[in-house]
Amino acid sequence: MIREEGGKGGREVLSLAQGIVHWKPPPSACEAAMRGIAEEDTHRYGPDGGINGLVDLMRDKIRNENHLVSSSVMITAGSNQAYMNVVLTLLDEGDTSLLLIPYYFNHLMALQMTGARIELAPTTKTLQPDLDWLRQRLGDVDKPKVKELRSLCASSSVWLVCDTGYEYENVPHACVEGENVLNLFSFSKSYGMMGWRVGCVAMPLGVEEEMLKAQDTIPICPPILSQKAAAGAMEAGRKWVKEKVRGLWRTKKRMRGMLVECLGEEAVLGGSGAIYLMVKLPESMEEDEKAVEWLVKKHQVCVIPGSACGFRGHVRVCYSNLSEERCEEAIKRLRSGLEEMKSLEGGKGA
Repeated sequence: MIREEGGKGGREVLSLAQGIVHWKPPPSACEAAMRGIAEEDTHRYGPDGGINGLVDLMRDKIRNENHLVSSSVMITAGSNQAYMNVVLTLLDEGDTSLLLIPYYFNHLMALQMTGARIELAPTTKTLQPDLDWLRQRLGDVDKPKVKELRSLCASSSVWLVCDTGYEYENVPHACVEGENVLNLFSFSKSYGMMGWRVGCVAMPLGVEEEMLKAQDTIPICPPILSQKAAAGAMEAGRKWVKEKVRGLWRTKKRMRGMLVECLGEEAVLGGSGAIYLMVKLPESMEEDEKAVEWLVKKHQVCVIPGSACGFRGHVRVCYSNLSEERCEEAIKRLRSGLEEMKSLEGGKGA
């Protein structure tokens, strides 16, 4: 709504808000979808946990790329559905869930909708899990490290849910496996299949039967045509995704460079392992929701208020949802807006 309001002056509002990528699926995905339209089984219900071809491909993928050798696989209608299935399966009303700040707002809403008690867990200045806080909250564990988060959770009978939707970024990425660990995967960010709604959850074997009940109750099964397109996308594979991601790093470098130049190194967080930068606003406009509205109306560029992620006084900037050329223009507009914010005096009402 804010974005539409900002575009009334005639200039298109450029979005650095929604967490999407600007590319389309690989040709192999579109070809598989075209073939699938003519296939009779596409128009019927399929197996709750996904069609065999895609399940087998994902099982091989997580074994070979993610080293998850004993997890069961379920295909879902997007990674959000995977998370919703997890919440409905593992949490009873009143159970406590810990979300790391900054959190994904859809995860928060899923927990709110199902009556969970929500605790917000702090992160360090580099947005890493604050293991000292978690040890105090969950119980001590020897030699705490990020990789031992699984053990820390297991020692307190806590499930660990890992969102791996950004695994093909050019940074080291590791998955962990265990009786208390579930990993969520997505075809949206890697293969540009946002609108097709295909995701996956890798889970301990003992969880699958109960998870299928949640799946059967809500979507029954993921869309068959989307699953066939996803199987086609996997033919293009990791190499195709890496080529697309390479362009993001050029955009990220320019975006981050502008933000650091404008606001200073300490004001710019994140950008490693995902497609977002968290940016601390100038003191002249610390109310992030008002800042976002002002940027849209005054400079025709849209970002997400940090308060939506539990990170007040910041904005979330996505650098992947526009092509490089269009993102250059968005960077110019955001720079102009931030520089004007800095120049405001007493400005918490601009």
